[in-house]
Amino acid sequence: MVRRYISALNTGDPANLEGLPAEDCRLVDSRGGWLEGRDNALSALRVFFSSETDFRIDTETIVLRGDEVLVRGRAEARDPRLAKDTLWRVRVEAGKVAFWQSYGAVDLPLARMLLPQKVGISVDPDAAAATSGP
Repeated sequence: MVRRYISALNTGDPANLEGLPAEDCRLVDSRGGWLEGRDNALSALRVFFSSETDFRIDTETIVLRGDEVLVRGRAEARDPRLAKDTLWRVRVEAGKVAFWQSYGAVDLPLARMLLPQKVGISVDPDAAAATSGP
């Protein structure tokens, strides 16, 4: 599933991602900003791909650790602030991406930039990973 999600991201077309995130997924950027829910995630990706048409993830390693997948690779992009070596932590539940967190030297608050009215902010990485209540 993680390889499929990355392949869909690499097409630059959010329509290819439609069925992959869980309904209650959480995407967390390198600065601790997070978006929750499939609709918010897909909306943010539409905004992102409208301005960053060359984005792709080149994976070096993918490792399963318990219920999480750790990905090491490089984000490629036209914007040099995004083109960085990066680590991603992913959790898949019921065949859907439930959690996706980036760890890298990207100094952009992507979640806040893409969907400011829906972003949650946490300076504690463990708080960003916590599931929120209804």
